[in-house]
This record gives sequence, structure tokens and C-alpha cells, in this order.
Amino acid sequence: MKEASSVVPGLAGILVGDWKDSATYVRNKNKACASVGINSFEKCPCLYRHINEQNVLNAVNTEKDVDGFLPHWQI
Repeated sequence: MKEASSVVPGLAGILVGDWKDSATYVRNKNKACASVGINSFEKCPCLYRHINEQNVLNAVNTEKDVDGFLPHWQI
């Protein structure tokens, strides 16, 4: 995609809560993205698990380099 259009896609892993398994999952997705040339970001790693959906959306809607989000929300 970068060669065809000069665009590098971006994926943001959103962690809400503090589960170690979720953090490992997102970290592995970041590694997979790097291996295929996708930028990856970890967003909101320290949000409390009881935060509401609108606050999470507000935190990530300002990201211009992100084309997709991978939410990991501890309920």
C-alpha cells in the first residue's frame, strides 16, 4: 500500500483496564503490524476499566495516523 499510494496504514490497540493478557495480545498485534509494514500504536493504556465508551471515543478520535482500532476492554 505504501508503494502504491504513499500511505502507511495505522492500527491503534486500545487498552481499557489492566489485564496482562490483553496487554500481551495488543503487544503481539503491534509486532505483527511491524512485520507487514503497518504502523501500530497503543492508546489509552492506563484508563480505568469503568470509564464510559464516549470518553474512550473522545480519546481516540483525535488520531490522524490511525485507520483502525483494536479495542480491548476489561468488563
